[in-house]
Amino acid sequence: MKTAILNGSEIDNREALHAALAEQLDFPPYYGKNLDALYDLLTEARGACAVRIEDAPALEAQLGDYYRSLLRVLEDAGVSYEIQNQQKTRRRKQIVPSCNHPAVDLTLLEPTLAQYASVKGSLISILQKTQEIYGYVPIDAVYHISQRTGASPAKILGVATFYSQFRFQAIGKYLIMLCKGTACYVNGADRILEAVTDELGIHDNETTPDGLFSLSVVSCLGCCSLAPVMMINDRTYGSLTPDKTRQILRDLRKEAEAE
Repeated sequence: MKTAILNGSEIDNREALHAALAEQLDFPPYYGKNLDALYDLLTEARGACAVRIEDAPALEAQLGDYYRSLLRVLEDAGVSYEIQNQQKTRRRKQIVPSCNHPAVDLTLLEPTLAQYASVKGSLISILQKTQEIYGYVPIDAVYHISQRTGASPAKILGVATFYSQFRFQAIGKYLIMLCKGTACYVNGADRILEAVTDELGIHDNETTPDGLFSLSVVSCLGCCSLAPVMMINDRTYGSLTPDKTRQILRDLRKEAEAE
């Protein structure tokens, strides 16, 4: 069986991804280099090839939604694949928490698993219930779900990373949702994002080490007249400037310290 190794530290664009697959799996060099063509080839080669993804957080950071679509193609084509994760760097989105992740009470999942574990096609429902219970999808829960449903951890992660609704680390006391929709973008959302990341030392889908702030970049908050805008928990902050943004964050930190 041929195995293609996709190393996230070496692949930085779609073309490099398809080139690596073509070279290692002996696909035609001009097979189309898109996911539809890849699906057709993988389906034909089912059982004769496998894929191993190394440093998956880096690959996802480079390819974004295309990475999640790749996992779905591998799953739909019935190809065996394995996800390996190296320690994340500051700028990489973390798919699987580190070994220092907090322990969770897995008994809280029992009612959900009792209802859905034997139901075909219920994995998304199980993941949604898991996130409702814990506020995110803990890695311990992923392995527990795997044991109860028979789905591999790689398959569960493949499904969960495909959908942006799922989180893989606990949310901080203050959840910052920063809009990068069209109105916000043209009014300087990138400068606001830079102010947040510089002030807090975190990036999209990360949480500060003290558990106080989490950052989520979203496509629209529906407050275009206030652009650039962000929401922190249930409160909306509009007409932002970098200095105003920094002050808001500092005030919230002082408020938390005073509690």
